[in-house]
Amino acid sequence: MRMRKLAFLLVPILLLAIVSCDGDIFGTLSDFMGQTGTNVYVEGGLVTIDTSQGAAVVDATSNLSSIDTDTDDGKAEYAAEVETVKNAITVALTSPQKTEALKEELAKPLTSTVPPKVTDAVTDIQTDLGITIAAPVTEGDLVTLVLLVEVYEKAQALETVLAKDPAALTPEEKSDLDAFVSDALQVIDMVNTLSSTGSISLDDMLTNLIDNPDLLNQIMGRSSSTSRDVARLEEEDVDDAMTFIEPIFNTVINAIGKDESGDIDSGKLAQAINSFKITRLSYEQLAPALVGSGAELELTDVINYVLSVVFTEADAFFDSVGTDLDLEDAINDVIDWIDGGKEGDPTFVGDIEDWGAAFEAFTAGKDRFSETGSIKSTLDALVGALSGDNTLITEALEDLFAGSDE
Repeated sequence: MRMRKLAFLLVPILLLAIVSCDGDIFGTLSDFMGQTGTNVYVEGGLVTIDTSQGAAVVDATSNLSSIDTDTDDGKAEYAAEVETVKNAITVALTSPQKTEALKEELAKPLTSTVPPKVTDAVTDIQTDLGITIAAPVTEGDLVTLVLLVEVYEKAQALETVLAKDPAALTPEEKSDLDAFVSDALQVIDMVNTLSSTGSISLDDMLTNLIDNPDLLNQIMGRSSSTSRDVARLEEEDVDDAMTFIEPIFNTVINAIGKDESGDIDSGKLAQAINSFKITRLSYEQLAPALVGSGAELELTDVINYVLSVVFTEADAFFDSVGTDLDLEDAINDVIDWIDGGKEGDPTFVGDIEDWGAAFEAFTAGKDRFSETGSIKSTLDALVGALSGDNTLITEALEDLFAGSDE
């Protein structure tokens, strides 16, 4: 399976939003962070908003490193402090003013000590899930890791419950699943709040598509055979592929940001990739619990997960090819290619002689790429948690992974 095909899964998702009968798509689809609007009384200074939650989060997090989690009392104390962190975050995300104050506080350089429990758990996560997580450099990085560890450990503890028929769950087990789903989604909210990935907007992608009449006509013309188009991607040339990828690419790159020279901002790209890793891990831990919980997700969750897979796997792929080429170089080449009128191919295309063989070597022996692997099973669970008719996406998924176990 080629990673380029996985990126094309975004096309039927966007198409579903365009042809949806749910009314005004721009009124019903929100950004990943969600916007709660502003309050004229707050803006006018007539009402003061309590924005102390950020400091409360940092204080509670800093206390974690001094707690001995080898004892029952210590475990209970640690859990109580984590609950304080979660509650403060929940309150902070209820308004733009509180959210901005939280972001400002958590963007500060890390002064808290990483709790031994988190260090050990992150090592286990990296070993078990085969993914590297960057060391925290800000207070927000540490908070995110603390919450990720909670999700990971709860997923481990719920293995027996997750394996049960949802109809056979006891009320207590159902409650545990609901709490677990809430925790996983809170990690994703936190990552999107603190990272540029949270600025990636489905509305912006749709606007880029709709503002191009020729492109929109092509997409709408494919509405009755989207899955066949996804399956046929291997037969399409680079120019045809980029016709559909470019609006998505531009939305993501604009969210991450460019430097003064017009290249992708190197530091923000590194942060975005690490954020995508944590987002991906959170969705993959969350997925098995969705059926039993009855939770409903949005299209943005599916796009968020697809982007997290595309970016984390692309980063790993370029590291695997044995050349000086990396993902940042490739992105800058595509930026130059688009700015230069899209003549020929992006420069990096010629740096690898046989892309098909390179992708085959990269995916070989990696179960996550198979039809029964974590990527497909997570996507199935996320799409299954969407409301309405999602035939376009499910058919595209089947075609995308067909034969991947052969």
